Amino acid sequence: MKTVIFFSVAFLLLSFNQTKAQSNDPQNMQVVVNQEPHYPAGDQALYMLIYNKLKYPEKPKGTLIQGQVLLSFDVLPDSSLTNIVLLQGVEDSIDQQIINIMKSVKFAPSIQNNTPVKMNTMYSYHLAKRYN
Repeated sequence: MKTVIFFSVAFLLLSFNQTKAQSNDPQNMQVVVNQEPHYPAGDQALYMLIYNKLKYPEKPKGTLIQGQVLLSFDVLPDSSLTNIVLLQGVEDSIDQQIINIMKSVKFAPSIQNNTPVKMNTMYSYHLAKRYN
């Protein structure tokens, strides 16, 4: 019985020491995301910016272009975008225009532990146009 109690107490002490060591380890610090990266004027404003700048290619009457452009990119602490990758596109000329528009846009960076940091995010733009 004394052996069981001794091992129980030893186990509890070892567990406590490991937990205490982990909480002081800077590699295991808690990350608090204060803000996700976003377009400062809002999503609707970003959609309108792309809509107003996008030039559709000439197509025959009755042609329908529709789909989703899905981009992945990094928002840097200085608000610029890098590593813009097209994950899904509609048409090469439209996809490239949207990528070029996004290169000129500034996003509010992610804030973690009250510090601006680089963070990857995704953006999708749905479009539909019928040529009349």
